[in-house]
Amino acid sequence: MYKSGTERWYRMSVMAQPYKHPKTGVYQVRRAVPKALREIIGKHEIKRSLGTKSLAEARKLYPTIYAGIDAEFEKARLVVQQRQQYEEKALTQPDNLNLRDIKILAARYYNQELKRMMDSPTLGTHDMLKYDMMIVRLNAWQVYANAVPDEVATAVNLANDLSASEVPLDVNAELYELFADDAENLFREANRAVPRDSEQFKRLLQAIAEVIPKLRQDVIDLVRLTGTEPQLQPMANAELSQSNTESPNVVRLYSDKKKTEDEISSVFERYKVSMRLHSTKNERTVDKTLRDYSIAIKRFIEFTGDKSIAEVTKRDINEFRAILLQLPSRPTRDVAGRPLNEQIDLAQRKGLTLLSPKTVRKQLMAVSSLFEYAVENELCASNPVHGATKRLTLADERNDGSQKQYNAEQLKRIFSSGIFTDNHRPKTGVYGEAVYWLPLLAYYTGARVEELAQLYVRDIKQENDIAYIHIIADSSDKSVKNKSSVRRVPLHVHLLELGFLDYVAQQPSDGRVFPKLKQGGDGRFSGRVSKWLGEYFREELKLGSNAKPMHGFRHSFKTIARDVGIPKEISDRITGHSSGDVADTYGEYSLELMSRELNKIPKLAL
Repeated sequence: MYKSGTERWYRMSVMAQPYKHPKTGVYQVRRAVPKALREIIGKHEIKRSLGTKSLAEARKLYPTIYAGIDAEFEKARLVVQQRQQYEEKALTQPDNLNLRDIKILAARYYNQELKRMMDSPTLGTHDMLKYDMMIVRLNAWQVYANAVPDEVATAVNLANDLSASEVPLDVNAELYELFADDAENLFREANRAVPRDSEQFKRLLQAIAEVIPKLRQDVIDLVRLTGTEPQLQPMANAELSQSNTESPNVVRLYSDKKKTEDEISSVFERYKVSMRLHSTKNERTVDKTLRDYSIAIKRFIEFTGDKSIAEVTKRDINEFRAILLQLPSRPTRDVAGRPLNEQIDLAQRKGLTLLSPKTVRKQLMAVSSLFEYAVENELCASNPVHGATKRLTLADERNDGSQKQYNAEQLKRIFSSGIFTDNHRPKTGVYGEAVYWLPLLAYYTGARVEELAQLYVRDIKQENDIAYIHIIADSSDKSVKNKSSVRRVPLHVHLLELGFLDYVAQQPSDGRVFPKLKQGGDGRFSGRVSKWLGEYFREELKLGSNAKPMHGFRHSFKTIARDVGIPKEISDRITGHSSGDVADTYGEYSLELMSRELNKIPKLAL
């Protein structure tokens, strides 16, 4: 029997209550997943932390999270319904596809994989192995050995050697195991129902298999920067031939939803909840990211209107990109509060500095993240931002790396300034000795300024007579950029000679290395001191550098490390960069080795 929204809410409020975890005391929402939906959702029960031990606060948060789980169930029911109708249609009214259709679908698979790799922050760590194993499993691929790169041919030949001595594999069975789900998804997305045991289904499996060697080579080109840039296959955008059995009863997930649920602003609110729920151990970083994303989404909604996210087109994205490129950079609060068209007009009339291609790219990537979430939750069919940042990336890459770092003359001017020779300190704003030590630490470690500004005394450690900094987010007021950022960084001998350890010893053992730095509204400890140093470098020292005030030392460190012969993998480990090489994830680099290499960085003449 149908119940109104009020009745359903009343029933939920009476019968469903926050669950208190017996060990942590933190309240949760717990919902049993209906049996019919467990395969789609992938679990028997959904648990969502409410992040509080207060029952009153938990009761306030409970309805929103409970409703969010209801929405997940409803989406899963739609998927189940779609699958049932798809399977019925595949049995009773299967579609016929020609060879061109199969090629189009295989091109779509290729583009999906390539986009995934290009957007992945961990490119190279597993993709090479993934495609190698596919080639090895399809051991009958002798036909490709002469048509693919040497490394792939070696893998193919190895597979053939193995198959000669072991039980021969059923290649058709391997094709189904590796690609059947992908093939079925391609057919579904194209609204074509094809039985798994049909000849057309097998042809698509074979067509997908044929692009794997090319994808393997794409990984090599992307990771090793061989000079060959992988290109999306334009054939993927072609239309399939008309379906011979178009059924009006096939469920279309993107056309019948209520617009209010799919408006950009509504989707963004759910995206923020999802981000916080899945990042409970790094709240500071998530909150900062969401604040930055909110600026981009607000601008996008102002430009395109708060329409259904499924209605956004590539043309919308391209026109929005053009708008961003005309907006003023670092506008005053008065200018930032005006409509976009007025901001553009002001920038033109007053000759204001405009947003850089790099900043515009970041804004578009924020929008892209929202669309990735929407695609994952079946609120739209594809991400229209894909490809829109390519020109911006190229424009940013045309900026020579030297513009992002300090050269030898600029470094000399910085470290012979009054901060280091005459105890010069800011007249307004009390930052303690951070203005002295932060530039030195940044020069000798290449660390990010926030990694240094947030340090506790306990993070300065010693092992086997080697003093080092432990960069780690082990409390809610500390953050790191990614997994590679957690690391141990030896202290350069010059820092020891200058008395850094003596300075640290003077601070309370349970306190911060730079106790005068206060957390800003954005959650960072480095914001205000970085701004002061930037103004000092620019106005007092007249550096004339385009480098970001503190980040310039990070770029300089990488250049100097290359010049003095520090191996790249060790330099990456010191600075917390991910090398993208699978081999670098095996084993570890000892403090002794890193300290020996780090001390090759030339001493500053203080």
